[in-house]
Amino acid sequence: MKSILMSFMVFLFLTGCALVGDDYTRPEVRLPKNWEHSSDYRYWKEADPQDHQSKGAWWEIFDDKILNALQEKALNYNHDLKSAMANVRKARALARIDKASFLPTIMMSPEFERSRTTRNSLNSTSASANSFISERYEIPFDLTYEIDLWGRVRRIYEAGVAQAEATVAEYYTVMLTLNADVARHYFQLLELDKEIAVIDETIKLREYAVEVVEERVKGGVTSDLDLNRAKTELAKVQADRVEIVRQRQEIENALAVLCGQLPSEFSVDYHPLNLSVPNVPLNMPSELLERRPDIAQAERSVASANANIGVAQGALFPKISLAATGGFKSVELSSLGNWESRFWSLGPNVSIPLFTGGKGKANIQAAEAEYDQTVEDYRQTVLKAIEEVETAMSNIRQLEKQSTVLQEILLSSRQTAELSIFRYKEGLVTFLEVIDAERSRLDAELQTTRVANQRLISAIQLIKALGGSWGEDPQPPFYNRRTMRF
Repeated sequence: MKSILMSFMVFLFLTGCALVGDDYTRPEVRLPKNWEHSSDYRYWKEADPQDHQSKGAWWEIFDDKILNALQEKALNYNHDLKSAMANVRKARALARIDKASFLPTIMMSPEFERSRTTRNSLNSTSASANSFISERYEIPFDLTYEIDLWGRVRRIYEAGVAQAEATVAEYYTVMLTLNADVARHYFQLLELDKEIAVIDETIKLREYAVEVVEERVKGGVTSDLDLNRAKTELAKVQADRVEIVRQRQEIENALAVLCGQLPSEFSVDYHPLNLSVPNVPLNMPSELLERRPDIAQAERSVASANANIGVAQGALFPKISLAATGGFKSVELSSLGNWESRFWSLGPNVSIPLFTGGKGKANIQAAEAEYDQTVEDYRQTVLKAIEEVETAMSNIRQLEKQSTVLQEILLSSRQTAELSIFRYKEGLVTFLEVIDAERSRLDAELQTTRVANQRLISAIQLIKALGGSWGEDPQPPFYNRRTMRF
């Protein structure tokens, strides 16, 4: 018996060291070492998600106190962000449930029963057999514990932890998207405020044009046709102002929701766009891209799917559990605690899958297919991230060139508009030339404003594509992946 028991213990030790399924290795995904050489494969490196690094309060690079306050409101009150945090807490709790499977489960189920037995149910023929009332007191303790011979429980826990980490990365994705949306909506407000300022100035100029034409009509120099044209152009720009104000209210309401506020109780003061685009270094290392939380989320999903393959494989092996029951039982409460009232039972439960109709093999195939899917999703996420960075940096470069050209056009159009109204007063040109010059000036003003906003939004898109600011930030990470401590 000793030899058998010893052999069984050695078997448990050896098999307990084995794990079903393969240990996780990160799929190969390459990144350029820096963006100046992104087209040269010699400079590519293996991706290594670094989502635990701080993302930074990147919006502070725009040096706008209103934007900073809006971001703080959004982080404190946005309901999508709070929902994502609740999902993090849920995922971590589920991981702790999986971890609890490493320990035995002990339950206590106290029982008390009082019953009456009728004499008519007794088999005795004795005349003294009478009906009687009996009581039963029982305090049992039940212990169950699954022996993780094949590592199935460990793979379940591994999958749960990876899924919890993916949920944390998802939280960061929601946060990064929220911060970017707040900044984008705020800059759109500033752009519309700038357009309102441009329109207001245009209204003044066109009102002046109407006055000039009225004087010429009174003097008999020109006809009412020019006056009607002048009033029409004035009415058009007044209608444009109403539309811009409507758009501003719509953007402001959307910004209120992002900040977790009621639109009726939220407002942003009139503040025309007057921000400079931050200087963006074009030789940033690709390691910044590895902070993107969606990349980390996709990579953690691969790890979870890999562990689930081991879980599916473990279902093909015997499941051995220990079951123990013990406690005290008596028909009298006074003797319940006596040593003689004790009872116990102990024994293993073995469940061996002999025939499942191919269910186990199908589960493994499904788990392997899910793993392949998550690998491709991970690689696609990385590739998409590279594309977003390249696009954002290209937009920044091209919009800077466009802005330079527009400044020259704007200066020229202003001079042309001033000259045209002067020439009209002198009777040298028709009013159609004044209208054409004024329209060109307004188009140049609005286009310059919109390109300035696009340059700011492109900077936001680059920050979002990189997973945070491109500069160093002293803020601590939100959590430590290895310890899962927040």
